[in-house]
Amino acid sequence: FGGSGETIADLVRQALGNIEGYQKPLVPQFIDIRGFNEINKTVRRKLRGLRNNGCIVIMDVISTRHPVVQQPYRRSLLDAFPNVLIIRIAPTSDALVVMQQMIRFSEQIVDLEFYKRFNVDFDGKCGQVSNGLDLTRWLVEHMPQLLPEEEKAKAGIRGEMYKTD
Repeated sequence: FGGSGETIADLVRQALGNIEGYQKPLVPQFIDIRGFNEINKTVRRKLRGLRNNGCIVIMDVISTRHPVVQQPYRRSLLDAFPNVLIIRIAPTSDALVVMQQMIRFSEQIVDLEFYKRFNVDFDGKCGQVSNGLDLTRWLVEHMPQLLPEEEKAKAGIRGEMYKTD
């Protein structure tokens, strides 16, 4: 983002540090989507866990156009699960528009589940950013949605009420 020198990992760690009220330290685990190409029980279990328990998918609009990245992403179906948060990032706001024309495999951006969730469903769990500050803000705002209900209740995360029963 504009030559700031911060990596996506730096921004994610910074966002985790800005989430208030959670008693345990939040530590990101970065998973390369290409690892889901393997077909074995361990990989399948991990993928099902991400789909069912939720995760954050950070889609770099440039990298995800390369077939080596795009194909495993499409096969993962992570964008089809409603509890998965998805954020598309681009180095500039212009890239968000330009890159839509560069999808491989004869697909258009409107064929992606992300597009449908973002533009048709107005799903707040999907977003687009083109700078580090907006990415950090989006993560801080949406990441608590992935925390288990019992942890939210204990922690009192932004607007959550303590349970009394």
